[in-house]
Amino acid sequence: MGISFGSCKLPDEQYYKHLDDEKKYFLVLMLGDFQDSMIIPEEVVRRLKGEIPGEIKLETRNGYSHTIVVAKNQEKLVLTVGWRQFIENYDLQIGDSLMFRYKGNSQFNVMTFDKLGREKALSVVLDPFLHRVQDRRNEAHEIGSSKKMDVPSERCKSRTEYHYANLDDEKKYFLVHMMGDFQHEMIIPEVFVQRFKGEFPREMILETQNCHSYVIGVAKNNGNLVLTVGWGKFVGTFGLEMGDTIVFRYIGNSRFNVIIFDELGCEKAIQTQPFSIGKEMPMESPRLQME
Repeated sequence: MGISFGSCKLPDEQYYKHLDDEKKYFLVLMLGDFQDSMIIPEEVVRRLKGEIPGEIKLETRNGYSHTIVVAKNQEKLVLTVGWRQFIENYDLQIGDSLMFRYKGNSQFNVMTFDKLGREKALSVVLDPFLHRVQDRRNEAHEIGSSKKMDVPSERCKSRTEYHYANLDDEKKYFLVHMMGDFQHEMIIPEVFVQRFKGEFPREMILETQNCHSYVIGVAKNNGNLVLTVGWGKFVGTFGLEMGDTIVFRYIGNSRFNVIIFDELGCEKAIQTQPFSIGKEMPMESPRLQME
């Protein structure tokens, strides 16, 4: 007798709640009036065991650290002083997304994605030509002391995009929102494909947080990649719904790490638990079984 995805959610959530905060991610979509302040969603706060302090540091992939004040407003946590400078540094726009991971000592790793789901090169590439008022290793304790940069020009964006394209594929991420008729196949747009130097294979392996692997067939259609055979089963296994998001990272040998978020930006707990009763077992191709 099968067990529904819904019946598995409660024990999965209990397991997730007891994970160390350093193993948890959350995703925030830039909407509304986010330029001066940003509310950390209540659902995200409830999932963390520890308390978020009154001052945090956001560290981007290029190693720059940005100090942000966290205020309480009607029981909601709001990023305030220092947030506007962070927005300007990385040219964040409505529809962009940020992925956070707590790394301890009031610090969060943060990754930035544009509205198409492409990683923002400005937050990855260390551009020596982009003027910075404060050195990377400056440990000034002034409140809101983001490592201030000039507002990026189009020339600067083009330069960082060029350097990003030349990074190893294993250092690149992208995200895809579940929209339209995604249940049986999913399109990876050409804009992502163009950012990778290598060729995409006809079969890829998606590896979730619990190290389970899922083999998915890949077809090509007008420059886009289409996830086909095996995708529908992956959707069912993780209960993917409209508005959910998957962040992909290429790790070599046709494999991608994936992190799955629900429409609120919370990780899907089912992907983190090593073993769960009633959960679908990962699919393996004959080629993988021989390795």
